[in-house]
Amino acid sequence: LSEKGIVAQLLRYARLRLPTLHEYCAICDEPHTSSPMIQRTVCFREFCCWQFSQFGKLISDAEGVNTTAEVTDLLVCMAVHAVRSKRRHLIFDPFPKLFLESGGPPALSSRSRDSWQTLEQVMRSVEAVRNEAKVGGASWVTCTEFMRKRGVLVRPMVQWISQSIRCILLPLREEARVKDFKTEWQYLLVSAAPEREAKFQELKQ
Repeated sequence: LSEKGIVAQLLRYARLRLPTLHEYCAICDEPHTSSPMIQRTVCFREFCCWQFSQFGKLISDAEGVNTTAEVTDLLVCMAVHAVRSKRRHLIFDPFPKLFLESGGPPALSSRSRDSWQTLEQVMRSVEAVRNEAKVGGASWVTCTEFMRKRGVLVRPMVQWISQSIRCILLPLREEARVKDFKTEWQYLLVSAAPEREAKFQELKQ
């Protein structure tokens, strides 16, 4: 490789690296602690969670395509119901790790005292913001000042819900929707890691 020059080496590295980006944290570049999916994300190690919660897009593009208000609203609705489920220990795995906007150690994590009760209270506040915000549709997710008034962990919780999804979730255009469903709330979900999807397509043939 040394005879082929630096450009050839970079191209070879890129060809080998790009297909596996989803397997590593977008900040520390260490392997994920859970099975990888299609979306490039930040791992759940405390330092990486803190960095991403404080600086977000300034240091990483791992928020990906799931940033529309409509998708965030859908995820919040699912989380509100999930926290009340008997299976919440399985759904919220890993447990949310929330940091105050002012920084410092986690304000809520699995090691916090009464962590599940606190999470329920935070989600009730999130639900209240969604119901009480005097704006149309899913645009309530942009009402950051209103969130802060409802509690210091409300905005971090909404951010965690939006940023922790590891699949691709997009609203379907009108022409792509199934008319027989008779609803405009239809989405495209892609969750399989590229190598698993490739294997599926191979078997499908």
